[in-house]
Amino acid sequence: MLKITLYIGHADHTARPVEMAKMADKAGLYGIALGEHVALGTDLSNYPYAGGLSHGDAGRKPYLEPAVLNGAIAAVTSKIRISNCIMLAPLRPAVLLAKQLTTIDVISGGRCEPCFGTGWSHDEYASLNVDYAKRRQILRDNIAACRALWENQPATFRSDTVSFEGLFQMPQPVQKRIPILLGVKANEKNAALVAELCDGWESGPDDSNSLEKLRQGSQIYRDAFVKAGRDPAALIVRAHLPRFMMDDGSRFDLAKIFSHVPAMREAGVNQFATGVTGRLEGPFSSMDAIERYINDVAAFAAKY
Repeated sequence: MLKITLYIGHADHTARPVEMAKMADKAGLYGIALGEHVALGTDLSNYPYAGGLSHGDAGRKPYLEPAVLNGAIAAVTSKIRISNCIMLAPLRPAVLLAKQLTTIDVISGGRCEPCFGTGWSHDEYASLNVDYAKRRQILRDNIAACRALWENQPATFRSDTVSFEGLFQMPQPVQKRIPILLGVKANEKNAALVAELCDGWESGPDDSNSLEKLRQGSQIYRDAFVKAGRDPAALIVRAHLPRFMMDDGSRFDLAKIFSHVPAMREAGVNQFATGVTGRLEGPFSSMDAIERYINDVAAFAAKY
């Protein structure tokens, strides 16, 4: 069955993400992924996606805190992998981040598969007293610190942004290695970080729309795996499926959507994502409509 992760970027009071996760788990989808913003201000200068600006919201949507919500999802599901799209890892202290992910992994019985990114909002970083200019270094150090805590008891770690000595953090994760994806651009610097400490690349909506970008990006990350002495076949590449509506606009044209799978696979993609809205509207105007969509997606995924 094709590995499909259901994206729930945000959720307001009308939608029930825990129920959506239970639907996806029952249908046999591979994963569930949550988005994140802690708080956003008025500065849109770094906003990366044109679509949000055209609607005037620039990502200012109702986001639930993903560690808490993923813990709730872990408790009521049994098979589905628990991920993000994305989690802003630099906004959390490294030791707390490790504890949060371990907790999700333990509650779920070993199904935690986080996806990290750095975000774009100066205001968001400032509100949490985190240096935006150091966000990439903090991301790298936080991941390395998590690995140290997960692999050693006691753990000692030193870096420019986080250091500790002789720490015990228990319990340890169920998984021998929690797989981590990065939702970042495809370049040699990011690929080297993934090859050093992570396990996969989440291509984001922009690169997912171009087979050539997917092909080039996948190759950059595979080359980095080879250079690091890792098996390039083990690289996770997750990309967004395109979205097409039927002519009457009432529902999605899944046959047309899934017709793109072979070319995306050829470009290096081995995990796929499709999203539902975080509020009940349009084609997802009810929880019943969301459940039908999830079941229809699972039926198409089962053909591969």
